[in-house]
This record gives sequence, structure tokens and C-alpha cells, in this order.
Amino acid sequence: MHVSWFWIKQRPQFLVEELSKKHKLTVVCLEDTYDAQKIQNASTGLPFVLTTIFLFSKKLQGLFVSKVNFYLKKIQLRFLIRKTEVVWLNTPTQFLHIKTLLQPGHVLVYDCMDDMAAFHESDPAVFQNIIAIEMSLCLKADLILASSDVLKSRIKERYAVDANVFVVNNGLSDQLFEHQQPAVLPGSLDFMLTDTTRVYVIYIGTISSWFDFDRVILAASQNTRCTFVLIGPADIPIPVHPSIIHVPPVQHSFVNSIMQFAHVLIMPFRITELVKAVNPVKAYEYISSGKPVILSSYSETAKFKDYAYLYTDDLSFSALINSAANHSLLPKKSPDECLTFAKENTWTKRGLYIQQLLQAHNGE
Repeated sequence: MHVSWFWIKQRPQFLVEELSKKHKLTVVCLEDTYDAQKIQNASTGLPFVLTTIFLFSKKLQGLFVSKVNFYLKKIQLRFLIRKTEVVWLNTPTQFLHIKTLLQPGHVLVYDCMDDMAAFHESDPAVFQNIIAIEMSLCLKADLILASSDVLKSRIKERYAVDANVFVVNNGLSDQLFEHQQPAVLPGSLDFMLTDTTRVYVIYIGTISSWFDFDRVILAASQNTRCTFVLIGPADIPIPVHPSIIHVPPVQHSFVNSIMQFAHVLIMPFRITELVKAVNPVKAYEYISSGKPVILSSYSETAKFKDYAYLYTDDLSFSALINSAANHSLLPKKSPDECLTFAKENTWTKRGLYIQQLLQAHNGE
């Protein structure tokens, strides 16, 4: 995994849970290198092996330490990979560590969950380096999974690969709508979502450079009855505004309860090249709640137009928030229709499709 196991729960963690139902999995947490004890504690009772590897601390800067860590990764991964049949990567740079370790019997799967090069558009040298690595990976991979249609198109256009590329969209956990119980909030939110005089506009997810704070602040200033609650990890500063509250990540098991307290759920993203390739997990989760949903408009969110409100500019976003503030923004579909949508787009369904792709590759 290229993200910490303890980062906000997303595609890698969900697919690990699904694939472990049919396979013996070893999950290598490259970003949790200095939390070995935490990883060991987290692995208790799991149906898969959760492990990390030893590296010198990132605090020890320098080319020498970087090179030593590179070879430490390769040495430790060699022992893990030689005991497995399928090697699964979800970022191009991982390929540098394992490409010389692959044997003829290995099946290499590349789960392209984001356009990793697009994270570095402002640095042409890094952008081109990632493109070059990803090309090598795609040409070597036995199976390529793309989380969106846009990603599939970019892979085919950039690397001239086609036959082994399949779209596996994101999805949502069955637990969000199974065994529904009265909404219970985590302590960090229990005191702030119960004021009946406020209109709660909620965002759940990572807060980074793609989050459109200018648009949110404009809408918040125009609708003082609204409280914008942003829940999730942030790697950029959160602007100070009386109507904006940031809450650190909460356990995924609380997501459904939190959504039940929302008057509207939003995804205010800037439409960058990175975002254009994103099939948003939160869109599936939001729709499952049966609440009004507002999404920025681009090709991947157009798929949700029957279930969510799509906006294109400041005026249309603010108009939708204004309707929510006046309690006149209604869900586009009934609760039963939203539940049907949810059941058709679960991680369980995605996992079953991946099983079919693996079996077809193996000729089963």
C-alpha cells in the first residue's frame, strides 16, 4: 500500500477486505514503517496478514539514506514476493522496488486508483518520471484496473495498452446500509450537530489542494444559517471562518450516522486534471444516505446526475446551498431508490468482478 493503513479508509483498504474473502493476502504497509507495533495491534483478528518493513527514519535526510532504504525495501519485499502468486500494486513507484523480483509465474496487477502523475503537474521533471515508470508498469502488468473511465482512456492513450485494462469503479461498504441502527455520533461531533437552528452542510473525505475553499467561503458568507462541517484528514491549512468547522478523521463505522445529521452533503472540488480522473467514493456513500447531494460537475460525476445536484460555477453552487438553507433542497430520489443504487454499487460487487477478471486471466 502506498498510503498508511491508518489513513482515511478508502479503495485499498476496502479491496483488501473483499479479496481476503477468497484469497490469502499479505498487505505490506510501506507508509507505516515506523508504526510496527501499531500495525501488529491492528492486525489482531484480521483475515489477512498486515505487515510493515524496516527502513531508516525519514528524519535522516540525504541521498545515502534514500539509497539504503531503497535496497532495504527490495531485500524485504523479495522474501514476501517469492511466496506469493499475485503481486498487486496501486501506484507506479512501487514497481521500482519489485520489477526485478518478479518471476515468470507471478501475476502482476496494477490497480490505477488515481492519475498519480497529475499530482505533480507543477513539476514537469517529476511528472515525466512518473509517466515513464507507469509505462513500464503497464507494459509489464497482466491486469490493469482503472477506477474511472477517464483513467482507462488515459492509460490506453499514453501507453498503447488496451486488452488487459478494465474499469472497476469505486463503491461503498455494505455496512453503510445494512443493520441500520439509531444514529450515534462520535464524541468529536456529538456536541456540534444537534443545534436545530443550524443547517448542516457536511463534507466527508480528504481535504487537499483540490478542495474549493473560495467557493465554500462565498456560499457560507451568503448563508449564515449554515454550518459547514468538514470531516477528514487535511494536508492544507483550513481557512478561518465562523461558519466552517474542521473535524479530524473519524472511524468509518460512524459515516452513516454522521450523514443522517446532514441537511445536505457536498463535494466542492476544483476541476483539475487530477480530479477529472476521479470516480468519487463519497458520491456513492452520500447517495446511499438518501440526503440531498451536491457534486461538482465533470464527466465522472455526470453518472450520478439522477441522484445528485451538479453545479458548474459559484452562482449554481451558492443557489443550491441557499435552497438547502431554506430547507427547500430535496433529495432527487426516494430512500428506496437510493438504497437500490447503493446495493448495486458495493465493494462486494466490485470484489466479485475482480474475482472474475482474475479467473479469466488464469483460464479458469
